[in-house]
Amino acid sequence: MAKEKITVTLTEGLSAMVDQRAADVGMNRSQYIEDLISRDNDARTWADYAERTVPALGLNDYAATLAASMKRTYGAADR
Repeated sequence: MAKEKITVTLTEGLSAMVDQRAADVGMNRSQYIEDLISRDNDARTWADYAERTVPALGLNDYAATLAASMKRTYGAADR
């Protein structure tokens, strides 16, 4: 994937923290920042997906219907 060079301005303290954490995981500063942004983007994408898609699937309603059916059929206790 093509990369674009950008400039980011950080405070000295934040820059030092990023450098230290990057070194701790065997990355350089650029790799570490790119990884953080990518992970944040993935987390937001999945959170949005879950908020919009999971309710639309009606899984809670289906689970309640299934549990009621099992209880009627087998006399299963609530768990």
